[in-house]
Amino acid sequence: MISPKVDTIKNVISAGKNLAMPYEFEIILPTAGGNGSYETGTKFSLSRQNVEDMNVAIRSFTLPSRLSSKQSVYYGGPLRQFPYISTYDGEINMTFLMRREDPLLIALHAWQEAAIPTDSRTLQYQDLYTTDMELLVKRPYVSDITAGVADANGAGGQQVFFDTQTTIKYSLRDVWCESIGAVQMSNESANEPLLFNVVLCYREFKTSGGQGEAVSDRVVGPPAPNGQSEDLIDDGRFFGPFSNSGV
Repeated sequence: MISPKVDTIKNVISAGKNLAMPYEFEIILPTAGGNGSYETGTKFSLSRQNVEDMNVAIRSFTLPSRLSSKQSVYYGGPLRQFPYISTYDGEINMTFLMRREDPLLIALHAWQEAAIPTDSRTLQYQDLYTTDMELLVKRPYVSDITAGVADANGAGGQQVFFDTQTTIKYSLRDVWCESIGAVQMSNESANEPLLFNVVLCYREFKTSGGQGEAVSDRVVGPPAPNGQSEDLIDDGRFFGPFSNSGV
């Protein structure tokens, strides 16, 4: 096999148009229409505000993995290796930034509570504590600010947006909250924000290419009185505009 030319590799890296970055993602979970309920009658769900906060507060996570286990089969001649079952890592480790008043953390505890309530200590039906989940890799693009829209300095410029078209989609089935890690409190670090770790378990997943759908429409709540969908991008409850690249 002949390696690609060095100049070709340099051009791909310098252009940067076809290289995915770790912050180009969005988490999609079924929502309860924005009313804050946790059960919709079919599958467990969070509120749409919880899903938006999750996308903003998340610091890191790992995309799921799959392994095809193999076994040796003899058909005459030498032994041959064949795949016989697909196994999944089954866990997604997420790290979130914690706020002083954190409804997301409370919602995650409620999700965990839905599996085995503390009052009954009895495992509930699967639909009461599992849901489906999508992890989307998105395409960013740079757009010029028009003359009628000024930036913070009162001049034109450029802004980076995320395209509504998904490039890769991970569709996970039967996701449930396994654990919420301990939060370390201390009097020694005055300027460090608190982080908490969450482990989600899933049954299996499939991958697919982008379908050109507006993924943000999946978490938009009921129409506003003026007939338009409510804007969930920035209502001032978190740190500012919707962004996965940092706070």
